[in-house]
Amino acid sequence: MDKISSLKKKLEFWASSVEQNNFNCFPTLHEFLTEVHSTVHEEVSSTILQHLRDLQASLLEYFPTTTDDNAWVRNLFVITAKPVSFTAHDYESLIDLISDSDLKEKFKDLPLNNFWSSLIEEYPNVAKRAGRVLLPFATTYLCETRFSYYTATKNKYRNRLDAAPDMRIQLSSIIRNSKRICDRKMQKHQSH
Repeated sequence: MDKISSLKKKLEFWASSVEQNNFNCFPTLHEFLTEVHSTVHEEVSSTILQHLRDLQASLLEYFPTTTDDNAWVRNLFVITAKPVSFTAHDYESLIDLISDSDLKEKFKDLPLNNFWSSLIEEYPNVAKRAGRVLLPFATTYLCETRFSYYTATKNKYRNRLDAAPDMRIQLSSIIRNSKRICDRKMQKHQSH
């Protein structure tokens, strides 16, 4: 569960507790009330409740609840309903896959990409769907890695460099052999 979902659940719990006049979830207030042998006035309680409801509304505005139609890729064996984007045939294949106890063990032991790649022959449609879900992360990783290489080259000590040649070199997937390039340059200069 991510932090936003956790906070949403906590706000619901706190509001429910305040409605029941239970302030244990607010340790400082609870300790104070216990120490002075007092209770919270109804007006204060309703103000706290309104504040919690406003926080819930703001949280939903900034972080709307979305259904993760791709959760099956990460948590295959907890699926309870057909993912929206699945055809009936693909969902039936997914059910067969979920029912296979050997695959359950394999799912626990292998990284996600290896697990889904291993199913390409037996469950081609489902495995391809999983690959399309996982692929953006791989391409983002490569982009971020290349950008890190470039920023290492373009630092405050070398800020006058022309960016275009540096980018071409840093973003290339070809592995450079700097020693061989330098040796060739030296051979050309020696012939003069």
